[in-house]
Amino acid sequence: SGFLFLKFYLPRPKLHLIMESSNIPINMKVIPPSKLKLSECIPAGTISQSIEMRDESSKVKVEVKEEAEEMEDEEMEVGDEEDLDDETRSSTKGSSGVASRAVTLQMLLNESVLEPGDGLLSIDYLGQKFTGDLLPCGKIKSQETDEVFGSPSAWAIYCKKIVNPEKKSGCGWASVKYKGKKLDAYKNLWLKKKRIDQGNNENDDIDPLEEMKLKPVVPRAIVKHSNLGVRSSEQDQNMMVETMLFSSTGKLQPFTISVSLNAMILMDFHSHLTSSEIVGYLGGHWDVNRHHVSIEIAFPCRCRLGDKANSSQVEFHIYNSLKQKGLSLLGWYHSHPNFECLPTLRDIDSQLEYQIKMKGNNDAAYLPCTGFICAPYLLDSDSLDCQYSAFWAIPPPDSKPNEYGKPMKMEFSLKSDSFVTPDTLNEMKLLVNFYKNGADWIKFKKNYRPGITFVEKVKRSVSRFLPANNAEKRLVEYIQEIIS
Repeated sequence: SGFLFLKFYLPRPKLHLIMESSNIPINMKVIPPSKLKLSECIPAGTISQSIEMRDESSKVKVEVKEEAEEMEDEEMEVGDEEDLDDETRSSTKGSSGVASRAVTLQMLLNESVLEPGDGLLSIDYLGQKFTGDLLPCGKIKSQETDEVFGSPSAWAIYCKKIVNPEKKSGCGWASVKYKGKKLDAYKNLWLKKKRIDQGNNENDDIDPLEEMKLKPVVPRAIVKHSNLGVRSSEQDQNMMVETMLFSSTGKLQPFTISVSLNAMILMDFHSHLTSSEIVGYLGGHWDVNRHHVSIEIAFPCRCRLGDKANSSQVEFHIYNSLKQKGLSLLGWYHSHPNFECLPTLRDIDSQLEYQIKMKGNNDAAYLPCTGFICAPYLLDSDSLDCQYSAFWAIPPPDSKPNEYGKPMKMEFSLKSDSFVTPDTLNEMKLLVNFYKNGADWIKFKKNYRPGITFVEKVKRSVSRFLPANNAEKRLVEYIQEIIS
């Protein structure tokens, strides 16, 4: 049947495949976010209200008309690539091109398509006008509230909810204007320019990693959960959401977490091997009396996205390993290769789904589930170390089922290991063999930074989990050997 992540753009593990082979109850019905009906997300009759209100005052007619135009704008944003000619559209969707949805304000600023400045951005909605400053970092500062937003959509959602609290989406690029002209026009202009540039350079022999250094990926938008509103088909599922501290809600973290150094070493090493997102499981022990999760081992998924033939076999192997070692499935991990280790909307939905599946029918069957995110090549970090975060999700209240879950930061501690286990060393070698012939394999001999190769980076990042003794030296030598 394959991994659950096959239905998503980015990989996600299918935790229930393992649980179906265990004694964990799975008879709870879960409606995946992708199966939600559009009618459950967007209220019906928004445009048809204009028919019912023909005899009302002209002011009402104008407001309904504007709402209808906003709905048209949303449809335009979903299909904004249709505005491009066939040649442009095909080039922007190619493996080396830039998808329309991947364009950010920072990209347009870097290419001098836009310029930063005060009061350059505006939103007109139901007779209300909002003005914003375009900051040099690509973010938007509201002149009305001084709040800073990471993307046009985040700002549009915020503004429209002020006027209409029931508004489901922000459709930022279609409704935000720059110097009086919609941002969509500037985005399409930039995409066409990229097509021309790619055509001129199609024969250039540039190393992929050198190209990545010259034109680094721009970080994704980061929003606060309070600015999300209810779920909508127009929202970018790759939008990252700030995690919240339990202390900010007046609550305690539901359980404590410790992670073995062997598990950290394997997660760290795994995430460094490829420029693509990786994924894996976490096994350990759950102490119900102490409310403590002890993660002992990481189980990388050595399976490519879309590989239906091998996905079930990989998970069955992991299930057998958990069973043989007497461990419970207690979480999952994945990487954000170039982005902050904050959960995306898709991550939050996945985490909630796993928490529900592992909840069981009673306290005895309950197993907690924690999501870990690794960021090995964070663009704006001065450190050579892979960055980590752990998160949990609070479900939306029953009265607001269409809201997104609330991502909560989970604190965890590191648990010392006396040595790197043979299983860890063997898995590291298997991972290298699995990825080394792929197009996304990191060219470790190339420079990550001036004077620092990629192999030096991964060795420094992994070795921090070991004491400065012969064990560290042997592990570094081992990494050099298997990568080379």
